[in-house]
Amino acid sequence: MCILSFLPPEATVDVNGLWNGGINNPHGHGWAIVETDRVVVGKSLDLAEALESFVAARERHPAGPALFHSRWATHGSVNLPNVHPFVVGGSELTVVAHNGILPTEAHPAKGDDRSDSRKFADEILPTRFRRLDRRRAHDALSRWCGRANKLVILTADPRYQRNSYVINESLGRWDAESGMWHSNEDYLGGVCQVGSSSVGGGVAGGHCDLCWWGEVDEQGYCGQCRSCTDCYEHIRDCLCWNREVVRSERWGELVL
Repeated sequence: MCILSFLPPEATVDVNGLWNGGINNPHGHGWAIVETDRVVVGKSLDLAEALESFVAARERHPAGPALFHSRWATHGSVNLPNVHPFVVGGSELTVVAHNGILPTEAHPAKGDDRSDSRKFADEILPTRFRRLDRRRAHDALSRWCGRANKLVILTADPRYQRNSYVINESLGRWDAESGMWHSNEDYLGGVCQVGSSSVGGGVAGGHCDLCWWGEVDEQGYCGQCRSCTDCYEHIRDCLCWNREVVRSERWGELVL
């Protein structure tokens, strides 16, 4: 599933929200901040370490847009190279982070240890969706990745008119208190468990966000299309039911 968070310029870090998202998505944590002519990036497999470094970096670089990502692995090994964000097409001036499961075209072949997001950053985004300042390219990327996916792209490349692009922004949630955008509600706290009445954005008895026809059952699946209301995968491919309850004893060590 993952959770992806975006901070507009001057927005401060909601450590509690990022911590909540991180304990639900424990397979690596990364961040990026645009600083004038470069993008500052940090990654760690340890949530507390990643948050400490992000808070410190944000204090040094408050003026640019930023992102924070916590990973739930679906493709590729759990290792630092597969932690978001990823440089786009080998250029350290532009990075991308992603929440969701991308179309089959982005899935790595057998023997390729990259995640689908990393392959997308290496091969697809820089060749097919380069001109994000054009509305048609922006919309084409949104259609290609589908409603189940959200992307944040940060860049210091002078060829772009903006420093940040949020794809499928309307499918996420702006938090009024912090001023941050989140790709799902994991930042609110709580851990997804088997049989929960609320899994991500879908609440039991509510309507499915994908097909807009079926009703969400007690397990968090649409009764019509059988999609998971958290990761949007079909029930046969969904991994949300298998999440571990991950907790860290290092929370008290964070210096805020």
